Amino acid sequence: MKSSARRVALASLVLLCAAVVASGPLAAQPTELFFSEYVEGSSFNKAVEIYNGTGAPVDLSAGGYTLMFYSNGSTSASFTLSLVGTVPSGGTWVVAPTNANATILGLANQTFGIAWFNGDDAVALRKGGSGGAIVDVVGQIGFDPGSQWGTGLTSTADNTMRRKGSVCAGDTDGSNAFDPAVEWDGFAVDTFGGLGSHTVTCRATVINEFSASTAGTDVEFVEVFGPPSTNLSNLKILEIEGDSGTSLGTVDEVVAVGTTDANGYWLGSLAAGALENGTITLLLVEGFSGALGNDLDTNDDGVFDTTPWTRIVDAVAVNDGGAGDRTYGVPALGAMYDGLAFAPGGASRIPDGTDTDTAADWVRNDFDLAGIPGFAGTPIFGEAYNTPGGANVRVAAAEAAPGVDSTTPADGAPSASPFDDIVVSFTEPVAFTGASFTLDCPAGTPIAFTVSGSGTTTARINPTAVLPAFTACAASVVAANVTDVDASDPPDTMAANFPWGFTTGSATPTLSINDASVIEGNSGQTLLQFTITLSAAIASNVQFEFTTADGTATTADNDYFLTSEIPATIPAGNTTYPFAVAVNGDTTPEPNETFFVNVSNPVNATIADGQGVGTILNDDVPVVEIFQIQGSGAASPFATQLVTTSDNVVTAVGPEGFFIQTPDARADADPDTSNGIYVFTGSVPTVAVGDVVDVTGTVTEYFNFTEFSPVASVTIDSSGNPLPTVVELDATLPPTDPTAAWWTIGFERLEGMLVHVANGVTSGPNQRFASDLSAEIHGVASASRPFREPGIKYPGLVGLPVWDGNPEVFEIDPDRLGAVADPDYVAAGSTYSATGVMGYEFSGWELWPTSVAFTPPALPRPVRARDAGEFTVGTYNLYLLDSTASDYAARLQKHSAYIRTVLGAPDVIGVQECQSLTELTALAARIHADDATLTYAAYLVEGHDVGGIDVGFLVRDSVSVATVTQLGYNEIFAWDGSFLHDRPPLLLEATYVGNGVPFAFTVMVNHTRSLNSIDDPVDGPRVRAKRLAQAQSIAQMIQDYQTANPLRPFAMVGDLNAYEISDGYVDVVGQMAGDFVPADNLLSGPDLVDPNLTKQALNVPAGDRYSYNFAGTAQVLDHALTTQVTNIWVRGFEYGRGNTDSAVNLLYDAGTPLRSSDHDGAVLFLMSDANADGVPDDLSPAALAATKIAAGSFVPGSLVTYTVVLGNTSAFAQLDNPGDELTDVLPAPLALVSATASSGTAVATVLTNTVTWNGTIPAGGTVTVTISAAVPLDAVVGTTISNQATVSYDADGDGTNETVGVSDDPATTSAGDATVFAVSDAGSSVATIPVLDGVGLGLLAALVALGGALLLGRRIS
Repeated sequence: MKSSARRVALASLVLLCAAVVASGPLAAQPTELFFSEYVEGSSFNKAVEIYNGTGAPVDLSAGGYTLMFYSNGSTSASFTLSLVGTVPSGGTWVVAPTNANATILGLANQTFGIAWFNGDDAVALRKGGSGGAIVDVVGQIGFDPGSQWGTGLTSTADNTMRRKGSVCAGDTDGSNAFDPAVEWDGFAVDTFGGLGSHTVTCRATVINEFSASTAGTDVEFVEVFGPPSTNLSNLKILEIEGDSGTSLGTVDEVVAVGTTDANGYWLGSLAAGALENGTITLLLVEGFSGALGNDLDTNDDGVFDTTPWTRIVDAVAVNDGGAGDRTYGVPALGAMYDGLAFAPGGASRIPDGTDTDTAADWVRNDFDLAGIPGFAGTPIFGEAYNTPGGANVRVAAAEAAPGVDSTTPADGAPSASPFDDIVVSFTEPVAFTGASFTLDCPAGTPIAFTVSGSGTTTARINPTAVLPAFTACAASVVAANVTDVDASDPPDTMAANFPWGFTTGSATPTLSINDASVIEGNSGQTLLQFTITLSAAIASNVQFEFTTADGTATTADNDYFLTSEIPATIPAGNTTYPFAVAVNGDTTPEPNETFFVNVSNPVNATIADGQGVGTILNDDVPVVEIFQIQGSGAASPFATQLVTTSDNVVTAVGPEGFFIQTPDARADADPDTSNGIYVFTGSVPTVAVGDVVDVTGTVTEYFNFTEFSPVASVTIDSSGNPLPTVVELDATLPPTDPTAAWWTIGFERLEGMLVHVANGVTSGPNQRFASDLSAEIHGVASASRPFREPGIKYPGLVGLPVWDGNPEVFEIDPDRLGAVADPDYVAAGSTYSATGVMGYEFSGWELWPTSVAFTPPALPRPVRARDAGEFTVGTYNLYLLDSTASDYAARLQKHSAYIRTVLGAPDVIGVQECQSLTELTALAARIHADDATLTYAAYLVEGHDVGGIDVGFLVRDSVSVATVTQLGYNEIFAWDGSFLHDRPPLLLEATYVGNGVPFAFTVMVNHTRSLNSIDDPVDGPRVRAKRLAQAQSIAQMIQDYQTANPLRPFAMVGDLNAYEISDGYVDVVGQMAGDFVPADNLLSGPDLVDPNLTKQALNVPAGDRYSYNFAGTAQVLDHALTTQVTNIWVRGFEYGRGNTDSAVNLLYDAGTPLRSSDHDGAVLFLMSDANADGVPDDLSPAALAATKIAAGSFVPGSLVTYTVVLGNTSAFAQLDNPGDELTDVLPAPLALVSATASSGTAVATVLTNTVTWNGTIPAGGTVTVTISAAVPLDAVVGTTISNQATVSYDADGDGTNETVGVSDDPATTSAGDATVFAVSDAGSSVATIPVLDGVGLGLLAALVALGGALLLGRRIS
């Protein structure tokens, strides 16, 4: 028996080790800390990052973790730092010098001194102190490599190195040779983008979830969780029989494992009944050489006799409790393993991958299939949902009905005070009224009362009279009249009435004494006032004695006068006895001191609170108001001094301090001085919001933040006080004009004060610093998002436009005070409301909320669907797409999703920041794998960029590529002789073949020099000169191409690192488009582009005109510029939203397209020409011609009739577009009489002798306009009158009448002739028409002269 038991125990131990320790091709979860990033940047920009992948928090102090530097080949450490703090599971610990730049310090968890390593110094991490074991080392201790280890970017000097994701343990041998290329990826100097987080792909591979038995429909599966996108085909899952009475140890099922998905899951879906319902063991084994049906435990003793595998990777067993059942792995999940009396049918590791080889890793799945699509199940708290192939999820707790938590007096209390209120505490906030309670004393005798506290967890029942003494009282809460106030429904009301009872005690009143305090003064005596209070007036005198007793204040030290056993009386009908204790003043600096007043020997009363505390407030330091401490400047005039400020209200409490503010009644009226200040305690404060406190401490400017530190004394005077009035921040405060007087000290005016934002907007997404999910969110207090505007940032340069710099932007750190939960994701463009205090950290003003609510925008927001006949050209920055990065697979997945679902899979995409053609080809393949209808070809030509990034094209099979040409590769920057184009332009000539006749077009992609250092006093001139030189070079390329190809559509796209407006130094985009204004720029070149190009970004609505967020300012960096000939084909330009507004840490979340890059991509929509007629397919051009003839006798006093016929020879209608289609101004001496039209609207304006016509002319149709005019009586015979009408029509079908023509006289042989006649005498009349007599002509002349109302502006339709 002992031998058998020993074997079973040994087998269990072997299985335990096999499940936890992985080897061979399966990477193991890290078991120790190691370096994950190494920064050796410019100046003091250095840092090391330590990663904790152990699965549990690591206390650095308890482990004796020590950072050590070894300089110049020495074997002795030149510097040693003990690490202090706790590294969370999966988190990092960043150590940096105290004078690193703000970006590094914002990510640092621990800082120290300036004696930091150089590229030839080894850096070691030890455990167990400076003499402990090495857990990792960068470099080789005892060896001097010269200037660095490694070469190029992957070297220890002037670079950033990040540990490869596949590395799961440090280098524990500090003396071996060190080649950083083996385990590290290199990045350019001062690259800090990855600091503060690290991801490994070396998680242990485990059985993560299984389902062997379910109610009703049998759904069975086994899920494996391991490194993402990893081939696990060398593994098998074995089901081992464990029910007694069967072939114990038999292999009942063999499941081959495949490749994990991008999230690390592999799912084996099994047929119903594949796994048995009884006792089984699931083994995950490597190198299985056995077969289904093998009996591995031939003697059925619970120990394997044969092991046809190289090792067991993981195991889990289910034991249904049958006698003689066997399990062959740990843990075994049996009846009662989680408190339920039956074994689970399935279970999930929660969180995913948790592996301590105990039953605590596992949560049983809902037996009724909750979580499986199509099944509601019966999920209850404590179970897990069935989530095959996805993240495991525990069932949340259900909403509980409100209930009574406690009562005062408690149920059965024997001697409750008849004078006191009755208090009911509920389990959650509830609403109630007087009808919610009953109170009888004694039973059957109702007591009148009032209630207060509705909406909170506490109800206070106040009887209107003293309760009878020594009486049994019955009380109850009426369930139906109590409702909760939350939004979680149901239930809303209590489940049942809550009755309780108590017995009142004596009706004898009680005595209490207050606590009091007084400032001691420097000399003489000050009276400290106390009051002894009777709980209720009675008809008899109440007598008692009181005496003082030493505390920290003593009579021996002459702090106060002893008062000993003084008899006192509260007369009948009264309730108070005031008295004073004399306090002696002195000038000795000392803490506040206390003594006691004790009440004793009562007659006709009892003592409720018989000890009063007297506090002597030291005043031997300045006692000042907060606004005096703050002063009207940037720093406190009391900095470094010990001061006291009294009677201020606590407005906010954080984990290491609290804020106080002057009550409204004492606040000063000076807008330059703040009434709030931070009190640093270094630990959780003991004060609460609403306390009135006195604070004595040293005023400190902690990195320019005024605070009390350290605190000598905090005294709470009272609690529950109203808070000072908040300062409303809105569109006017802070002002947006940096020259406003408010900005002389800016937010210093509000430092530490309560503020409120009713309707703000976040202007930048949340930035995650280490484990702080939302350490930094940019925002403004108005609903208007701030944008980059023209000019140099304030104060600018003389004579050039100035951009205000958006001074109204501040930061929001939601959980800085711990008052609100830290949100995972906050998108830019979220509206929010918040109340909090203004803090200052890392050189920036921050709102630290006590309450905040964010309403996110809808993201992603894709571009519109393309219309029939359209094709699209996109531009997209891939944000350093690099196949050597640990997150490469996830990045490919995200880019594919973004291109497909947000950009609408453009026909051509000009890409930027791609490391090589390898990555771009892989992206094309990934897109096709995700959607087989999309086939892209990749084009990329290497350039000169020091970081290796290039521009390229992704081209769909809807486009036939003719040529892809790199331009300007060998151009030299004259300033320093370097190559001008780090990433030379790439030109694509192609035809769109997706709509009829192929449509030829050209696209150029660019990624010009960044804005970094543009205003640097040293490097700025070179940067500005290079940006101008690049812009001029590209402008010349554009001009050369449009000159050589004047009719070919051309678009230039890319991340131009420049705005659609001028930055005031160089208008890069304006130089390329040809519309820059030299006077608005520090540097300008000649205008090389004619005709100008169109900046398509300007056609985006102003409130949506951005592609990038920088420090809370929205700006356009990603562009499409089009030639004039291209514009007739352009149908729109849009940005695909989802990147620049999304939370930064989503960059590594493969499950969403959000934050695939830091730039939003953009799409240019163009119409094609299916029939090659030179007209866009969606346009309907018209072609109008007009003839005009004159008829009449042409004698003085007669009427002339003009007939104008408008004909449309096009196959498309001429629409009634804005403006007139016909205008005819009659010449002198004619006098306009009237105008009519066969359709449309003719207008005769007599005063100006003008006829106009508006209307529609169908394809092939005509309209006739008839005009009548009078030849005046005094017209000179022989005078020639010539006239032509003007025709305006839409020749390009774009809805505007841009084409102009003139009428023709059909009686002549020439085209475009005017209509001419001569005034004749009566004898040479060519036509017989009615002739006005003298009276008629006179009347007509009078009407013409007067502009009669009947003729003026007459409209005839």
